Amino acid sequence: MTITTSGFRIWLVVWLIVLSAAPAWSQSPDAAWTTKTVHGYRFAFAVETALDPNAAGDPRHAREMDHRVVVSIRDARSGRPVQASAVSLDVAEQGYKGSSVSMQVASAGAEIYEARVRMQRGLTHRVLVHATPEADGRTLEAQFEYRHHH
Repeated sequence: MTITTSGFRIWLVVWLIVLSAAPAWSQSPDAAWTTKTVHGYRFAFAVETALDPNAAGDPRHAREMDHRVVVSIRDARSGRPVQASAVSLDVAEQGYKGSSVSMQVASAGAEIYEARVRMQRGLTHRVLVHATPEADGRTLEAQFEYRHHH
């Protein structure tokens, strides 16, 4: 099979589109990604419930649950992953002061960061993502909201 120049370009464009969605592959299908652009950086944010199989009782009746928060940081123009020297979350129920949680690298190369956070069910939480890209040096802030919906 011979690939023409135009055929190769189409193939390349399709693969670039697929690769731009790569952060979602590390998540379960039920975790929706929300994105925001701040000063030329695209922050993608997703939350999933982190169930403890050893916990007693039915998790559907728990008032608070552990959640896995996942953040991807990319250059808004090129779509390339951005390395950050520090990434943290500030999580609070609406109207309250938050608590700070450091994020760890979950997927090296893709620059995906994760943290475990305990959040109460039925309340909307304000989540501030603070990140300091290594190439820039200034700390950026992206704000998201999360409400446990189960």
